[in-house]
Amino acid sequence: MNAPAIALGGFILLAYTLEAITGFGSVVIALSLGALLLPIETLLPILVPLNIGMTGYLCWRHRRLIDTGLLLRTVLPGMLVGMLIGYLLLPHLDPQPLKRGLGVLILWFAGRELWRLRSSAPQRGSTPSWV
Repeated sequence: MNAPAIALGGFILLAYTLEAITGFGSVVIALSLGALLLPIETLLPILVPLNIGMTGYLCWRHRRLIDTGLLLRTVLPGMLVGMLIGYLLLPHLDPQPLKRGLGVLILWFAGRELWRLRSSAPQRGSTPSWV
């Protein structure tokens, strides 16, 4: 087994462990890190079935906690429209700017979350509320 395959396995393990903890993000993390080693076109047939299997298991196991109204009225229609637009535009778009745009989007989301964590962190020297 070669080093890129072992590294990709580690990336996938990290990504799916984080999804099991947080409930989302496995494909974004695995795709972002895996794209350092392999083309995205090679990664998608590996990552999508893995994601369907794991997310399907988690959804089935915790199905009573799912807000079906929100899912059916807001999330799924938006995903369907976005998927259709993406499939229709894909043959007409250059993949290189799309890859850069994905990278920028991931960095933006990560930076926003880090800023949110930083701003909600307790200040040094402050007294905890339980004291």
